Amino acid sequence: MTNKLLALAASALLLVPSFGLNAQTKNTAAQKYAEKIDSEAPFENAVWGMLAVKMNGDTLVNIHSQRKMIPASNTKLLSTGLALHNLGSDFRFETKIGYKGNIENGVLNGDVYILGGGDPTIASSDSIAVKINDLFAQWKGFLQKAGITKINGHIIGDGRFFEGPIENDCWQIGDGGWDYGVGGNGLCFFENVQQFTAKPGQRIGDDVKITPKYPETPWMTYYNTATTSAAGNGDDLYYFTTDLAPVGAMRGTLGLESGTRTEDCSNKYGAMTCAYYFYNFLKKNGVAVSEGPADIDDYGNIRVDIATMEIYKQAAEVRDITVIGSTYSPTIDKIAYETNHRSDNFYAETFLRMLGKKYRGSADYESSIAAEAQLLKELGVKNPDLGIQVSDGSGLSRQNYISPDYFVRYLTAMTKSPEYNSFLKSLPQPGQNGTLKSRMQNADPKVKARVYFKTGSMNGVRCYSGYVISESGKPEDTIVFSLLTNNLVEKNVYPMMDTLITNLAKEN
Repeated sequence: MTNKLLALAASALLLVPSFGLNAQTKNTAAQKYAEKIDSEAPFENAVWGMLAVKMNGDTLVNIHSQRKMIPASNTKLLSTGLALHNLGSDFRFETKIGYKGNIENGVLNGDVYILGGGDPTIASSDSIAVKINDLFAQWKGFLQKAGITKINGHIIGDGRFFEGPIENDCWQIGDGGWDYGVGGNGLCFFENVQQFTAKPGQRIGDDVKITPKYPETPWMTYYNTATTSAAGNGDDLYYFTTDLAPVGAMRGTLGLESGTRTEDCSNKYGAMTCAYYFYNFLKKNGVAVSEGPADIDDYGNIRVDIATMEIYKQAAEVRDITVIGSTYSPTIDKIAYETNHRSDNFYAETFLRMLGKKYRGSADYESSIAAEAQLLKELGVKNPDLGIQVSDGSGLSRQNYISPDYFVRYLTAMTKSPEYNSFLKSLPQPGQNGTLKSRMQNADPKVKARVYFKTGSMNGVRCYSGYVISESGKPEDTIVFSLLTNNLVEKNVYPMMDTLITNLAKEN
């Protein structure tokens, strides 16, 4: 669909009246198919539901639509949509460079602060991110403009912008060691990922060779009890780490046939890592730094050695730091696109916490969830407190419960947002790059071009929620749908889900 047609649909949808979701369901092919699979394996023994409506008020599929279920990454629809709607698609996260001390003859007698503002793209390998050396060159330029050629002090990574624990306390412990469960404060580096190379031994029972790869984290101590398993067992490694101590442990097994691979794990010290790499950049580019990198702990103390948790002194209050320059993230419409297309948990959590910061004055999870509830009401979601319980921004939590009915009410409200066009384009399409690349393979390309939706998956959970734009482009014929399944241990349920969406697309 062309950008012109998308814009037309977005503007026209503002005129469409609200509709009731309790209208009589039409006898559509999709409804018939939903009723058929409801009485067959594997759906008959699962918890699932679906609602699909046209913007003109017609209900096309309605089966178990009030059931609250774990939505997995469909939760990202809330965090990305609300961020676009309330912050605006052109919003950028700001990172400031400042100092505390005095400058004499080009020498700063004091510390340089990297004041994080939540930018999740710093040093990211994402194509939208500023290359790290280019970013550091800008930061160095701020120092030069301020007349600083030498630093008698530390480079301090300051992540205090986001208050509270870096992780959500309802995430499973086994998720916290991986790239999808990293968490973070206001200053990150490389999406707070720690890469390792893993290589199985030559025989069953041999140690798996685990080697830290990127980024360097010299303060960490690593333990490895992983062993080589029989061929066919694949990758069953687990990495455990915490921000309570600079320790990481790799456990589990790696199959004989697995070969050397890269494991993307969690780095709980993103602010320190950022300071470490900027410190090294300055040294290599002619700016002497007498001390070294540091970060700030939860109590406002400057830590100069995480390995020993050595405290240097109390950090300066942010208001007392002299800011000498700012850099900015890509616009959040670009970040939202990446978030939904590859289902990036780290980006999604950043969106949620930024909403908490702006609308509740704090980025801790309690405030952020309260901000989200407030903004859902302001968006105009019908019965905003009915059919929803949310604990995070990414869907990693199994304490999220949302009904298909709720997602349809929310997605319908989003069509009336000035940022609907950006939100729609952030959603993947079948056969295109992203999480839908292998979905709806047998569907007509013209049908696939009209379908936009977000997937959600974890053990036992498979979900689709989104839109089907009408063939004519008439906004009143746009279909809003949500298909959620829980307790489905069978893996090959996608063909049936794809068939439901394909049948649905015949209705417009």
